[in-house]
Amino acid sequence: MLEEAVKDAQDSANNEDKSSAGDKHETARALSQNARDLNASVLAEALRERDLLLGVKDADCAAFVKNGAIVLTSSFNTFICVNLGKVDFEGLSIMSISPSAPIAQQMLKLKKGDKFNFNNRETMLLDVF
Repeated sequence: MLEEAVKDAQDSANNEDKSSAGDKHETARALSQNARDLNASVLAEALRERDLLLGVKDADCAAFVKNGAIVLTSSFNTFICVNLGKVDFEGLSIMSISPSAPIAQQMLKLKKGDKFNFNNRETMLLDVF
């Protein structure tokens, strides 16, 4: 769907007829180009996140926090892969966050029992899967 939006915006920019009002033509072309650029950016991000998700393997259990890990802490539970927000799974609330999120950066490479400080709050890792 995003790929079609990128193509449609590019086609619109390419097919914009030159009118008697040159400024009108240039404005329409610029708007079409902006739409194409925005859609291309959203598509690139979606593909990057898809690739992150596809890179997570079932059997790849983690002894430490890394991309694809589920982390249970004393304050919250999180899945580190893509930013999907809160997910409720079998009575457990899990925040799905990007590995580039500041809190994920604090946790990367920590293991069960380790503590970290984020926003002046100490948190202990209870388990990592």
